[in-house]
Amino acid sequence: MHELPKQLWAKSKSKISGKQLSLKQHLLDAEEAAHLIFRLDGRWGRNWCRFFRIRDEAEQQRFLLNLRVAALFHDIGKANADFYEAVTTPGFKAQTLRHEHLSALVLCLPSVRKWISHPKSSPRLDVDVITAAVLSHHLKASDRQISVPGDPKASERAKYYRWCQPQTAKKVVALYFQHDEVTKILERINQIAGLEGVPELPNSVWKENSPWEQAHKQGKKAGDFFNRAIKANDERLMFLAAVKAGLIVADSAASGLVRVNEGKISIEDWIDDVVHSAPIGANDIEFAILAPRAKQIAERLGQPFQPHNFQTQMAQQSSRALLLAACGAGKNFGCMDVG
Repeated sequence: MHELPKQLWAKSKSKISGKQLSLKQHLLDAEEAAHLIFRLDGRWGRNWCRFFRIRDEAEQQRFLLNLRVAALFHDIGKANADFYEAVTTPGFKAQTLRHEHLSALVLCLPSVRKWISHPKSSPRLDVDVITAAVLSHHLKASDRQISVPGDPKASERAKYYRWCQPQTAKKVVALYFQHDEVTKILERINQIAGLEGVPELPNSVWKENSPWEQAHKQGKKAGDFFNRAIKANDERLMFLAAVKAGLIVADSAASGLVRVNEGKISIEDWIDDVVHSAPIGANDIEFAILAPRAKQIAERLGQPFQPHNFQTQMAQQSSRALLLAACGAGKNFGCMDVG
């Protein structure tokens, strides 16, 4: 077994403070962000479920749990030697496998799939939805090599989006899934989902003819079956979309806050202030945004502000209308009369 580093990292050192975020903390932050942003007694959670047509209360609870588990899994693939070197040494370091591809690979291990699919979990976890969300949270995953006609460079870049397609000539990558930080994350999943025990992950490196190659093959089969299944099940398809999009939001919030905030405010306080503040009403938009902008335009032109015809006509449309106009044309003024 290869030697494990003392600490696993999720990001490179901050250029501002010199601090570095551990992998365990980032995964816990992402789970907390998911839980706080999409809590079911808040506007975001209620409207998110309404938009994705998750109407049943039990299904809404299941959505939130699946999202939290996906958040805990999403970057677990960063526990590998290539990523560790990339965030601890100066300059660019090519990585053999994308970290989210490895994260999804862990979810395709038979022992992990069996654990996640435990019938006693309440509400039930959907291992295929979680795997799909984890694999695609950077929008760089495909089941085949992609070609871009007329652009060989783009085709060369795109081929690396194929799941577990090596990006370097290396044939072996040391994995750190035996690390205590990974174990703690699995224990957290066990805790919030009511599962039994924690699966033991292989201590072998990623290479051909290893348990990881078998997991990849089984994952592809499961993915093909899942793709066919959701085409015939609109509810599960919408559930998948809700979890996938929610994971991107949670990861972005957790990652961005750490970079900008440098620990000066808690995730809970920031989300409560930004996400769960009072809703913006029509008057707020008019007097805080549109009217000051109209005044600014009038001062710049030296004459009273006059809306364009399309802006006036837009205000006369029904609640469902499509407005196509160039950037900076003044689409926002079409929502109400500010003349």
